[in-house]
Amino acid sequence: LLRYMIMQKHPQLLLCSLLIMPVSPYLDPFFHVYMLDIGQGDCTLVVEPFCRSAVMIDAAGNLYRDNAESVILPFLEATGIRKLDALIVSHEDFDHAGAVEAVQDGISVHTVIRDPTQPVPVEYPMLNLLPDRTSPDENEGSLLTYFSYDGHGYFWPGDAGVLTEELLMDTFASLPVTVLKAGHHGSSSASSPSFLEWLDPDLVLLSAGRNNRYGHPSPEVISSLQSMNTARFCTAESGMIHLASWHGFLFLETAEGQVSCLSTPAGR
Repeated sequence: LLRYMIMQKHPQLLLCSLLIMPVSPYLDPFFHVYMLDIGQGDCTLVVEPFCRSAVMIDAAGNLYRDNAESVILPFLEATGIRKLDALIVSHEDFDHAGAVEAVQDGISVHTVIRDPTQPVPVEYPMLNLLPDRTSPDENEGSLLTYFSYDGHGYFWPGDAGVLTEELLMDTFASLPVTVLKAGHHGSSSASSPSFLEWLDPDLVLLSAGRNNRYGHPSPEVISSLQSMNTARFCTAESGMIHLASWHGFLFLETAEGQVSCLSTPAGR
């Protein structure tokens, strides 16, 4: 009866309670995006409802620990993920690709994607944008992973910077994005004010190590997001960041215990 009353008056509260309850991934109706607290680097896990697919974007190495053994593989085991349909490597820098081989040694990985023209083996839209472009350096050549589910668009640009951002703005009239992973860990080499205004995301996620020597995320990027009143979360402050969606509802959960509803279906 209580759940029925909540569902009638505040359905997002019921969904939020379901979100934080442990459940087998094969019974889970939510679409999940987990940005792991990997230190100074990137590692994101994307899981389709009922575990129809699981895709990892990047698997950072670490000079002081084995990220695969201490973070990535234990997390996959804890969430019940038994295999990865794809592991997308945005580029070969150690803080994006350093743990790829160790992850392959620890779990079945159907496809490792390094070529932007290679299709991602999932049934929802997951694309690498601008696959035929040429870039002056490895960061700008990062795979640009765009995917959408439940009416929300997600953009993961690796370490691509302002040159790639300008090319995106020149190529596309618009890019529907709810959630942006800030390029290059929030460095000022990416996330230009004009690009952020053009993209106009509802939420920006930043993956950076605590007290990292690069000063990521940069004050310039934080200032731009503040001026736009754009919500932001950084792994250096919040730990792992978890997004989950269901029929237009979008929730955020952090390792600190914060849970919030970011979006509801139109008219609700």
